[in-house]
Amino acid sequence: MSNNLYDELRALIYDTRHREHECREYLKYTADVLFREGGTDIRCDVEYRGHSGDSDFIVIGRAHGSGSDCIRAYLWELKAPQLFLFVEDKSSVNRLFPSKDLLQAENQLLNYYDELRDSIEFRSDFGITHPSNVCMGGIIIGRDNTKVKGEIEADRRDRLYEKAFRCRNLFYRSEIRLMLWNSILDQLRPPGPRRI
Repeated sequence: MSNNLYDELRALIYDTRHREHECREYLKYTADVLFREGGTDIRCDVEYRGHSGDSDFIVIGRAHGSGSDCIRAYLWELKAPQLFLFVEDKSSVNRLFPSKDLLQAENQLLNYYDELRDSIEFRSDFGITHPSNVCMGGIIIGRDNTKVKGEIEADRRDRLYEKAFRCRNLFYRSEIRLMLWNSILDQLRPPGPRRI
């Protein structure tokens, strides 16, 4: 992987301005990770227009399902790396709230999924033969230093984040993957010694 891709995406992730659209351009280099199943013929599409709005990012590819090859699509909702995932819960020292941006992303993803899996036009556009082959991919939001908003000491913040992240994944029951933009950046890290 090119050092340039890594360095460019890193600069966007740590910019102070919201850079969701610019960061999205780098997802095509990690499409195999976003597809989930080690598919082949993987391609990407952005902002597919539906009645519920524009789905941010779609990864389409050939998967092996139910004993035969099929075309499968994973829907991804994107939020800026500058946004928080969780917020301090002032009423409890042992839990966090999902941020309004994370809740909005969840709502958008669920609505796009509900609409597009039943859309004959969507399935036809991508060669998908059955609604079960339209899947929720996940949400990419935030970065390593925007995981938690609030005045919390570092050790407790990290512990609470891990718990909140784990609980969110229980809620999703493996249907939705929650990722930081740093996870995408890690996929673009060039092999060998790290440049400073």
